[in-house]
Amino acid sequence: MVAGCTDDSQGGVGARAPARGRAATPVVGTVANVGLLPEVAPPESTAAPSEPETSAPATTIADGSVPASAPPASPASTRAAPPEAEAAPAESTVPGSTGPETGRASTPGTTVSAPSPPRSSPPGAAAGDSAPLASAPPGWPTASGSSAPLSLREQWERFAATAADDTFAGGASAAELVAGNRVIMIGDSITESTSLRYGGAACERIVPNGWAVEIDAQTGRFADYGLTVLDERLDAGFDVAVVMFGNNYRSDPVQFEGEMREIVTRLAPRPTILFTVTMYKPDRAEVNDIIYEIALDHPNIRVIDWAAETAARPDLLAGDRLHLSGAGRTRFVELLAGELGTGPNGRDDGACLPTP
Repeated sequence: MVAGCTDDSQGGVGARAPARGRAATPVVGTVANVGLLPEVAPPESTAAPSEPETSAPATTIADGSVPASAPPASPASTRAAPPEAEAAPAESTVPGSTGPETGRASTPGTTVSAPSPPRSSPPGAAAGDSAPLASAPPGWPTASGSSAPLSLREQWERFAATAADDTFAGGASAAELVAGNRVIMIGDSITESTSLRYGGAACERIVPNGWAVEIDAQTGRFADYGLTVLDERLDAGFDVAVVMFGNNYRSDPVQFEGEMREIVTRLAPRPTILFTVTMYKPDRAEVNDIIYEIALDHPNIRVIDWAAETAARPDLLAGDRLHLSGAGRTRFVELLAGELGTGPNGRDDGACLPTP
């Protein structure tokens, strides 16, 4: 199963007051006049999947380029695509070209080294950081050298820095916390673009470290797709999880947060890695705030700040400013491999698992 990103501002479960003083952050890159069309399974190809708002980032591991063709059809699966998820219209160019393509953009890029072991958020404030809270929560110090309250990202960094050493957030390696080496990656076209059908960047980088990787991602999927995947695959014995949703967002924070919280709750206590999303639209700041809010409640979670990475390095994105270039796929899996470390059996037993 595999897919890209659409954007749907409709749907949801109702409005609510902004959580913890979320505020919109500056947009690093915009997308203009992108329409929605019914999702149609495109022909198989090596092109990377596209989010419904842009053409799929298609390239191979070798040179990061791909023919400018329609996104490939998703592999057969019994899962029914959520009715809200719609396929993006064909784009004028493909990832890596100079034409207009949708892409992600956010803050400085690198996995941040927080005071504790492997960290994913970049140091210091950056273009894609969450907006500061209206007031700091009781007991939380303010940002260094400033009376301004901490952003949700900064709060999570403090939380991780003080978490117990025997937790994933606190620095314990995944191999120390699990007995098996099975990793499930769940997401939309950004995650899908690292799968075997688009060059296999994830397996190429992670399998040699002793992990058996399965990628369950499809173009145009929203967070509720993650629940569908868990219904079908959670009992397959996975030890570690990687989740990325929010590139497709209905601008409903209540619905998105509820679905993401259910996903991480069902995955717990497995070590789980969440990705923030590129700030190619103003409301993606809300998405990223929710991701950090959730991480604050779970010591088994780490966050990779992909928003910061793409803001600092535009070359990681295709011309649409959302999907990944060849360099972007390489960087994406490098950051992931860094957080996963070596498998519990050393570098043995790694495998690229087929998607059911």
